[in-house]
Amino acid sequence: ARCSTRRATGARVTIHPMANVEGTPPLPVTDVNLVALRVSDLAASTAFYVEMFGAVVTSASQTACFLELPDGNFIALFPTVAPHIEHFCLTLPDYDPDDAQHRLELAGHEVIRREDRVFLRDPDGLLVQLSGPNR
Repeated sequence: ARCSTRRATGARVTIHPMANVEGTPPLPVTDVNLVALRVSDLAASTAFYVEMFGAVVTSASQTACFLELPDGNFIALFPTVAPHIEHFCLTLPDYDPDDAQHRLELAGHEVIRREDRVFLRDPDGLLVQLSGPNR
């Protein structure tokens, strides 16, 4: 099966689902675990997420602030002069970094590995991290 859609420019784009590699199923994502943001004012952003959404500061320094949301997911804040999404993290129920890396490489993706953290880039170059529950 494939999906066809139109972009804002009117161009038709056909999306082909990733074929399983040797019967390997896609990685089963169950949740968005974390969103990491680069923000212009660390204190103001921290206050915003705490006051507006009930986040709790779990770790803070001058270079980062980690906030836990009421549902157990996280927001990580890092200071910068140009705010943007640093990366987001998807939860895999039975996360094994070696297995995730292997499956991604079999599917033709370039993997970025940082200890037990596995990252890859989506088609637009956005950084996606894979993790287990509450990592």
